[in-house]
Amino acid sequence: MSIGLKPIPLKELKALSAPKKWEVKGYLDDLASLTPIKGVLIAEHQENSLLIKARLQTIVSLKCDRCSNGFNQNLKFDGKELIWISKENDLDVEIHLDELVECIDPLDKFEPEKWIFEQLNLQMPILNICSDSCPGPPISNNMEASFHEKGDNGSKDLDPRWSPLKKLL
Repeated sequence: MSIGLKPIPLKELKALSAPKKWEVKGYLDDLASLTPIKGVLIAEHQENSLLIKARLQTIVSLKCDRCSNGFNQNLKFDGKELIWISKENDLDVEIHLDELVECIDPLDKFEPEKWIFEQLNLQMPILNICSDSCPGPPISNNMEASFHEKGDNGSKDLDPRWSPLKKLL
C-alpha cells in the first residue's frame, strides 16, 4: 500500500488531545484505481470505541459482466464507523449488532490504509454493468446461425432447443 498512512497504536490515539486527521491522496497497491484516492480520514479514540469518519473518492476501471466492455466506475465513501475497543475475550458487554460490529484490541494499532481499502471495496458493485442500456453479449454471425437449422423445405427454422434463449434477444 502506498498512500503513506502509517498504522498508529491506539494508545497514541488516546493520548492525542484532538482526533487524528489524515489528508488522503495516493494509490493503494491492492486497489487498481485510475485516479488517486482523495479525501479525508479522521480517527477519534472515545474510551471504549474508535470513531472513524471519512470522505473518500476514486475511479476504478471495471469489465462489464454482460457485454465484456470496459467502463469506469466512481467509488465514493462518505460515512463513519464505530469500532469497539476490547480484548476479544472481554466481550461481556452487550453489543448491538446494528451499532458496533468490529472489535479491536486496546494494545493493537489502527491501520488507516487497510481501513480505506476495506471501505472502498465495499463500494464496488456486485454486478459490473456498464449502463442501463447495456446491449449484452455481442452476437456474431456464427452464433446467430447456430440458432437456426435448415428445415426440410430449405427454410431456416428455429432449433426448438434455442427457443428459450431467443426470447432473451
